[in-house]
Amino acid sequence: MTRRAAQPLRRATLFLAAGLLLVAIVPLSGCSASDPGVATASPGRRDLPAYIADALAVMDAHGLYADSDPWRAELASARARAVDIDSQTAAYALLREAVVAAGGEHSVFLTPADATAMTGASGEPIALPRAETAEGITVVTLPSLAAPPGTDDARSFLAAGRSAIAESTAATTCGWVLDLTANGGGNGLTMLDAIRPLLDTGRATGFLYPDGRREWLPGDSEGDGHGLGPVAVVTSGITRSAAELVAAALDHQEGTVRVGQPTAGLTTSNQVFPLSDGAEIVLTTAWFMNRDGERLDGPMMPDVGVARGEGTGAALLAAQDWIRSRCARG
Repeated sequence: MTRRAAQPLRRATLFLAAGLLLVAIVPLSGCSASDPGVATASPGRRDLPAYIADALAVMDAHGLYADSDPWRAELASARARAVDIDSQTAAYALLREAVVAAGGEHSVFLTPADATAMTGASGEPIALPRAETAEGITVVTLPSLAAPPGTDDARSFLAAGRSAIAESTAATTCGWVLDLTANGGGNGLTMLDAIRPLLDTGRATGFLYPDGRREWLPGDSEGDGHGLGPVAVVTSGITRSAAELVAAALDHQEGTVRVGQPTAGLTTSNQVFPLSDGAEIVLTTAWFMNRDGERLDGPMMPDVGVARGEGTGAALLAAQDWIRSRCARG
């Protein structure tokens, strides 16, 4: 299939997708069906087929599953139905169905009202990373972050994460526990940067596109990580999307283990494609990958499982026990 060249987005932001799932923040590498700078008036009835065609073209050019047979069937059906669409409500309903076929369950179509609501600041203080050390083991709690990179909240989050780790390093004589059990996603780039001292490489994770292209995170260098390990990463069914990107960064790192429960399985990245009326296509365009370049597709399974009914406390204790056992051997 011929792909159109991507044009850079003028912004990237965070959205609350269907089912209250936070989608991952990705670099500015998308395109839009129209100028994303200023939303114009809503399309009139006569303009709806062209509006739908523009949106479908974006999905067809960039969707994760745009080369699949199910998408080809959905695209043909959507184009045929678009001819008879006579209301914005019907147009939006059609595009909500189409975006899932093009990008999968992590994709969502946002109406102008949805997009405005999802990007509005809540005014509430954000939860910041924190660390607690006992008996040479430091537990770093990394919460969700619903703020785009470069914002005041993102900078505060990054500074708090780096400070928590730096201030705990001297006392951490045994190892680290990274608690992702309550992290439902958000700004994955800032989260990765916040825990970067725990990584032993700058090419720890990234995005794998359908055409085979790889985009490495958190940086381009293979040797700029500190690697303060060992590290036990604690996950749960709440650990999703951008939080899974953080878990992926520690996948296959020497001296690491995953403890707890399987993650949610939203191991894909999204790009935001604004449309002319202020609606937005949040489209899944790539899979997460680990440092070995392996595609992650679905829940990340723990190395040390803890039954769901035992709770987060049991998982954290199991992670500390694992760190303690390594420390005793070391």
